[in-house]
Amino acid sequence: MKKELMVLVVNTGSTAVKYKLFNFKGGEILAESFKIKDRREEKKEDKFLTKIKTLVRGHDFRVAFRIVHGGDIRGERILNQDLIRRIKKFTLFAPIHNKFALKKIAKLKRNFPKHFEEDRFLAFFDTEFHQTMPEDFYTYPIDLEFRKKYGIRKYGFHGLAVESVMEKVKDGFEKRGKKMPEKIIFAHLGGGSSLTAVKGGKSVANTMGLTPISGLMMITRAGDVDSDLDKILAIKMEKPLNFVSELLSNKSGFLGLTGSDDTREIIQKAKEETEKEEGKFLKEKLAFDIYLKQLTEKISGYAGLLGGLDLLVFSGGIGEGNSYLRKRVLENLHFLGLKKENLLAVQSEEEKLIFEKVKEEKAKKEIDC
Repeated sequence: MKKELMVLVVNTGSTAVKYKLFNFKGGEILAESFKIKDRREEKKEDKFLTKIKTLVRGHDFRVAFRIVHGGDIRGERILNQDLIRRIKKFTLFAPIHNKFALKKIAKLKRNFPKHFEEDRFLAFFDTEFHQTMPEDFYTYPIDLEFRKKYGIRKYGFHGLAVESVMEKVKDGFEKRGKKMPEKIIFAHLGGGSSLTAVKGGKSVANTMGLTPISGLMMITRAGDVDSDLDKILAIKMEKPLNFVSELLSNKSGFLGLTGSDDTREIIQKAKEETEKEEGKFLKEKLAFDIYLKQLTEKISGYAGLLGGLDLLVFSGGIGEGNSYLRKRVLENLHFLGLKKENLLAVQSEEEKLIFEKVKEEKAKKEIDC
């Protein structure tokens, strides 16, 4: 009996880890997510992994991880000790995400030691898709020595999410016998929010920079603020920089402005406020208006970088999941000549894309052999 390829995709975020087990045809066998800091959830996670061991026994089993920050790592897939050391190097630039990813890598190694030793652990990086960004975009205007010595540059994030959406968009156009548009902006708006400008299928700009904390305002992240803000707040509050960094990363954005991280409710209240023209939901409307203005500003700017805009694609829980936001963005961008047919809402599928990449890698190796 021929061994069937089975792939467990491990997608680690800042608060939860998501698992999806795929078979050779891309069918989901099991899908589960667990909160990272909850001990009860960890016990459930252990039971889940025990179940996986039973299901994959006797099959060609691989474990594939989504890693948020891989810096300039490109094309390397086998997750061995050397690659793990390189991932650790970029933990400073994405401490929450990479730290939890490394913790889960260690856990899966304990559960599947033989598969790790046989090079069946693989890594896929959010930063890799943005390796095509030009030097005059990713370079920070600081001393050359510091840039080179410490790897200080814009890396861009949400690459796997954007790539998965782009593949869906491409398939949709091909099925209709049409050519994929040349100039596209992808608005991946969820817990983290970013815009990616794509020209000819390649990333040329992303609103996140050295870290996934920068760029647009997000659910709990402040996004781009004055570079001295953390230092000033630390002095004013008489707190260490780490405390302020935590504040800007986990207690700002929509949460900082409204006291809530429920963006669906916040946007609904902002909509009601706009329609009624009253002051009852002032803080929700303020938060929404800031977000809307930032999206308008950045999309307009990226359209300028692209030399026009053929298509605007929304994904993520806020982007794909909220038609009112999309409507307001479209209204604000009327001067670009965008119409409803130039706007799409597409669900991202990072885990499915990673599975397809594993399958592709396996096929290439078999051909080479």
